[in-house]
Amino acid sequence: MRIFIIIFLLTLYIFSPALPQTSVNEIEAEADKIFEPWSKPGIPGAAVAIVQDGRPLLVKGYGCADLVHNIPITTKTPFNAASLAKQFTAFAVLMLEEQGKLSLDDYVRSYIPEFPDFSSIITIRHLLYHTSGLRDYGGLMLMSGNRMDDVFTSQAILKLISNQKELNFKPGTETAYNNAGYIVLAEIVARTCGLSYAEWTRNNIFIPLGMEKAVFKENIGEIIPGAAQSYTPSGDKEYLQAFDNEAAPGPGSLFVSIEDMAHWLAAFETRTVGTREMWTKLFETGKLQDGRDLPYAAGLIIGSYKRLPVFFHSGRWAGYRSDMVYFPEQNFAVAVLTNNSGLNPTQISRRIASFCLKGLFPRAQPKQSPAIEVEDEVLDAYTGRYWLRGEQTIRITRRDKNLFAQISGDIPVKLFAETADTFAYKTIDAKIQFFRTASAKAHKITFWQGAYAVSAERLPDEEWKPSVPEKFCGFYLSEELEEVLEVRAGTEGLYMPFIRRSDLLLVPISKDRFAGKNSSVKIFFSKDGDGNINELFFSLLDAWKVRFAKNFNK
Repeated sequence: MRIFIIIFLLTLYIFSPALPQTSVNEIEAEADKIFEPWSKPGIPGAAVAIVQDGRPLLVKGYGCADLVHNIPITTKTPFNAASLAKQFTAFAVLMLEEQGKLSLDDYVRSYIPEFPDFSSIITIRHLLYHTSGLRDYGGLMLMSGNRMDDVFTSQAILKLISNQKELNFKPGTETAYNNAGYIVLAEIVARTCGLSYAEWTRNNIFIPLGMEKAVFKENIGEIIPGAAQSYTPSGDKEYLQAFDNEAAPGPGSLFVSIEDMAHWLAAFETRTVGTREMWTKLFETGKLQDGRDLPYAAGLIIGSYKRLPVFFHSGRWAGYRSDMVYFPEQNFAVAVLTNNSGLNPTQISRRIASFCLKGLFPRAQPKQSPAIEVEDEVLDAYTGRYWLRGEQTIRITRRDKNLFAQISGDIPVKLFAETADTFAYKTIDAKIQFFRTASAKAHKITFWQGAYAVSAERLPDEEWKPSVPEKFCGFYLSEELEEVLEVRAGTEGLYMPFIRRSDLLLVPISKDRFAGKNSSVKIFFSKDGDGNINELFFSLLDAWKVRFAKNFNK
């Protein structure tokens, strides 16, 4: 293994003929120019890996890893890679499948008996491709009155998941990016192998690939030797430390150096660990149960950049930011890790790719007139107002044969039919899919922007304000969260008081529906047969319709 690592590093400055007219010296000079603002003393910096044909062209660090001790970032400095961890968790699952220790179509409860019985079978495959319907833990924690700077551990998250009784949607029918599913995947790996997740991945993935520093952080107080500290800008050239408050391996909590990432990206081509079939599956497109393709592979997002196909992912936690992008047709990849939340690694990785692959990007072709013509009555069924998040709604209108979408506060934008129920924007990577039953009006839409989807229900067009707001006031109990919320009436309207964070003002959206002011919160109040408020349903982007029963006996 030591011989392999030495050979790997000796290839650092080998010129690759796949990048015509671009020498390694030119690439390094361009990278130095890009990272120059973060290369000065006293500024948190970054590290970059550029890999071609399974060999590193450049692996380099810039700036400061620790402002207190003025320690520079090197190629061996570990960073929290945040959501880049998902591709490693997916690879671990595929490795166990290859070894015959599990199947992607196995029921999750076969490995975790305390996992809830939702009256719907959730499989490992559902977790892998974000189609499980599980409510994500970020939203559930906030509903419980917690803050995002509280401690997050796998044990607490698994307990929270095990207490759930309902899902966002039926498994396999929709997709919603989901960190909780990858917590469960890591737990399945650990229980299947009889080792901690950190130990198994280190022994079976990281060490065989030469990823010397790579390790999953499983304990909140665990010290990662030499790790870059986490910072966020505060004023002119000032920084505050942003504490890493998570120890939840699977979706995140992975510490890697940029040298480690270079080894990983090289393995996309060399495939030195596992079988070629495993690597093929890592990049396979996920599907919904009706056969529709998803924008997800296993722990990776599928997309394009300047008309070239790519696999990519980014990550963010505390002051850490990360990004990787892989161009399979060009056998080319870039990774950027940073401990400075003011730096955008996605923009930088694409800027580097643009420089290295210049001349290889296909010319834009003029768009053809849409071949899909949708009937007038179908277009009419799509028009109306839909609730995206918080106070943000989207209104669909029709002019002649065309639909227009207007997000609250913006101008109407023309949509183009891709299918009879899916319409795309022309200027941005976004589309809208409509859902309806038979000849009825569409009851909801899914708003896609890139690989991220937001489900939005239809709203009545008329505005509404509660005539007797006191009817909504009281205490509401969630058995799933073991938490009580209160609704009060104040001078500005209804609000929810919180002790550990700011009170949440409720803004009327339509009858019995309220948005959280300056948040993504959606609240729906339900009534009993006598017209009395008896429940509220609390939704955030990643946790939908959590039930709180009205309870006056707190």
